[in-house]
Amino acid sequence: MMTPLRRKHWQFPRIVRELMICWLVLVTFSPSVSICSPAPPDSSITIRVDASDAPRGIFHSDLRIPTRPGPLKLRDPKWIPGEHSPSGPILQLVGLTITGAGQPIPWKRDLRDMYAFHCTIPPAASTINVSLDYLSPTKIFDTGYGNSPNSTAHLLTLPWNHVLLYPEKHKTDSLTYQARLRLPEGWRYATALPVQTESGNEIEFAPVSLTTLVDAPVIAGEFFRSIALSPQNPSPVQLDIVADDPGWLQIDTLLISHYRNLQLETDALFGSRHYQQYRFLVSLSDALLLNGLEHHECTDIRLPAMSLSSPSSIVRRSYLLVHEFIHSWNGKYRRPAGLATPNYNEPMEDDMLWVYEGLTKYLDLVLTARTGVRTREATREYLAWLGALQDQDRPGRTWRSLYDAQVAAQLLYAGPEEWTGYRLDADYFYYEGLLIWLDVDGIIREKSQSRYSLDDFCQIFFGGSGDPPTVKPYTFDDLVHALNDLVSFDWSGFFTERLTNTSPHAHLQGIRRSGWNVVYSENKNGFMEAKQDFEGRIDECLTLGLLTDMNGIIIDAVPGTAGFKAGLGPGMRIAAVNGKTWTQDLLRDALVDSRSASAQMDMIVEHGGHLTHHQIEYHQGPKYPHLERNNSQPDRLTQILNPRATH
Repeated sequence: MMTPLRRKHWQFPRIVRELMICWLVLVTFSPSVSICSPAPPDSSITIRVDASDAPRGIFHSDLRIPTRPGPLKLRDPKWIPGEHSPSGPILQLVGLTITGAGQPIPWKRDLRDMYAFHCTIPPAASTINVSLDYLSPTKIFDTGYGNSPNSTAHLLTLPWNHVLLYPEKHKTDSLTYQARLRLPEGWRYATALPVQTESGNEIEFAPVSLTTLVDAPVIAGEFFRSIALSPQNPSPVQLDIVADDPGWLQIDTLLISHYRNLQLETDALFGSRHYQQYRFLVSLSDALLLNGLEHHECTDIRLPAMSLSSPSSIVRRSYLLVHEFIHSWNGKYRRPAGLATPNYNEPMEDDMLWVYEGLTKYLDLVLTARTGVRTREATREYLAWLGALQDQDRPGRTWRSLYDAQVAAQLLYAGPEEWTGYRLDADYFYYEGLLIWLDVDGIIREKSQSRYSLDDFCQIFFGGSGDPPTVKPYTFDDLVHALNDLVSFDWSGFFTERLTNTSPHAHLQGIRRSGWNVVYSENKNGFMEAKQDFEGRIDECLTLGLLTDMNGIIIDAVPGTAGFKAGLGPGMRIAAVNGKTWTQDLLRDALVDSRSASAQMDMIVEHGGHLTHHQIEYHQGPKYPHLERNNSQPDRLTQILNPRATH
């Protein structure tokens, strides 16, 4: 009985030795496999960024990374919080060199992961120096956050994830970075990152975790303005602006007064704060991609030149600051578990963007009205347009559920504009989410006989104790449980049906439950007018199914509509309408005339150098959405939009 046991005991180490030998051979001769020897978590990585060359689009970066001898894998950030996609601009990283102990260290890009770099640290090196340049694009390519310009001749925005690498196998919370930044001479800057010392055009920041560093971008510019939105508050809110022209810094004074109401209204809504200070980092330039990216204590907002002074721009885009501010609670503090990844190479799961973005979209509609940033009438016009847009018979709704649209967000964010009616785009889950949460608010008010509202849910779920910036992940079940604690209802079934149905039309119950209906008339919609003036586009998707620019070039066509049935599609240019050269007014006149059953709408279209004739069968005249009061229901919408704080 002893012999077999003894033999088995001696066989076990031999098997282990053989497996270890095979594994070491594999590691030694495979370039895509490495043993990571990252820096100890308590070692600080230094990063020095020279942005003095930013006016021509080059950022120089040098990092000093403590490490140990042996194989090391360095990573460029790929999945960036708030971007919901693998949008790290790896293509723009150039000039990568690594040295250690005074010697160059060869590196090799991973065969499968373009964001990973392998190298072997020599025995004498306790630290390595990494140098790289980031090339800011000079043209606007709407193909994702990381591919848009970061600088002009007069300003820059610096997302730190564009100019750094980090050692694999650590949580970003456990890596400490100390950053130093050199700016062009005379430029002023703003950031939520704590400053340690400052001398001339060089700033040294306090050591922070990699998570905090990436969460705190910098803006800087030749033309700079800072506006205190809550100067007497212990958690101050600041509006910092850089612009390509000093005249663009003259912001509408009434708009500023409305933004000063924002902290009051968020205090009333959430009951706590998750920031110690908050900075709106706004860049005004026609050379940057219009965008907003949220962070815990700031937001990187990029707007066209006159966005904070032109009336139409204010109507169209003034919500953006409100939207990103709300993300400090919904998205940064409370975050879906699938988006709360430990590092920037772990793929994110976007299946709850209907909460992250959809609820935020609903709350920005509410708070723009409560603060006065948007009037209640303008808010109703916006909601009417959004409801009509989502309710339009678009074929994309019949094959792609809301659930699939948000899961595919990483694809849709970078999608082209053409054929969005068939493919759908990222706006879909923002707008559809807004309608869902408007209905949720109405259900809570209805079932509680107005004792509770979504405001109470926001305090319970997103309020918390007001700790400094932190992340508290949640699941679908957590959300449902919190709502049921407030008002008992089949929330799971409600959300599941909304997420999975493929109805050709939107659920407008929330609008109806709030005491209003979407109706159509020939009178123009105020929001659509401002949108057209701001964007330079003619939106006739609700009539002919066409979106064009001011020159008649078709940007999008909705399948199944009159324009589509007539053979029109994206890329074509409408040269003439009813025998006359294209103009916007001519198109509207043709729409007015179309009310007659005998009226004809003829178009001559240029495409690929050829002219073709198209006859459109449409007889409903101009069609613009508005909200009309339904007196059979309480006016819950007005209650929702009323301010809660004393301004």
